[in-house]
Amino acid sequence: MKKRHFLILFVALAVSIVAGCSAASKCDKLKDEVDKFACYRQNALSKGAELCTGIKNETLESYCYMTIAIENKDSSMCSNVKLQRYNDICLRQTEVEEQFASCSRIANQTVKNLCYTQIAVDKKDSLICNNIGLQLQKDSCYREISRVTNDFSACGSITDKNTADFCYMDIAKVKSDSSLCKNINSQSGRDGCYFDINIVNRNPEACNNIGNQTLKDKCYKIVASAET
Repeated sequence: MKKRHFLILFVALAVSIVAGCSAASKCDKLKDEVDKFACYRQNALSKGAELCTGIKNETLESYCYMTIAIENKDSSMCSNVKLQRYNDICLRQTEVEEQFASCSRIANQTVKNLCYTQIAVDKKDSLICNNIGLQLQKDSCYREISRVTNDFSACGSITDKNTADFCYMDIAKVKSDSSLCKNINSQSGRDGCYFDINIVNRNPEACNNIGNQTLKDKCYKIVASAET
């Protein structure tokens, strides 16, 4: 029985090798390098990544291994990627995919969403937030990305107006940039943003942006007292 099992494995391996050799031979006959690369990559996807070694151009060979590793969501395959820039991309993408797979197995939706948020924050990639099902948690994810990157662009993806306002306010205060306050939806939020930043910057012209007269007068008074 063991001999029969071994024989079956041997035949399967032999067939695989012959198929691989045949595919490589077919690709070698192509004159155009792009067509040759496409041929090797296509065959490597279906018959085994080792066929990428048939590509003589190191950049294209690395790209071949990288795309197959990402396709298979297998970070161990990245060791075959020789060029460092492709190796870095390979490891980053496959690790994210492996983390995604772990998150997807979580039954509790809230915990699953927190898992995706953590990946997004770790990778500083707001696109990962799109995997979150609950809008409230998705908005929170976008705000966290803005916080860790000091970039307000992710704030624009937030649907809840209050969360979006706080997101813009966070970045405006960190950057001490009152020009970002104009993105805040509520008048009171904008006024508070302008006021808080102008307290630090001592810019009387920026006080003009405050809509609430009482707060505007207070802003002018504080700025004026700092100049005397």
